[in-house]
Amino acid sequence: MSTPAVKHMSLLTKKKGISSEAKEEGCSQAELACRWVAYDSPLSKELGDGMLIGASKPSQLDQTLEGLARGPLSDKAVKEIDGIWESVKDDAPLNIIEEYMNK
Repeated sequence: MSTPAVKHMSLLTKKKGISSEAKEEGCSQAELACRWVAYDSPLSKELGDGMLIGASKPSQLDQTLEGLARGPLSDKAVKEIDGIWESVKDDAPLNIIEEYMNK
């Protein structure tokens, strides 16, 4: 079994793919992530799922809300992000805080 530092390297190597998709969508990586979670993730309003938004400045909150108002990502971006997830999901901790607290 990999150590956490080595185990999570696959997550870092996929960051380039996320960066490329954000550029193609004309948005930041943070906006890309928020739009994917809001519109394309397995979250279900019917089951009571939701997304928490955090910001340290009002301008960050404005950026996030403006990004979400742009609506869903392109089908291509969703397919790419889903592919990246499939390639790292075995290395991604379900609860990263708990994983590191129990070391």
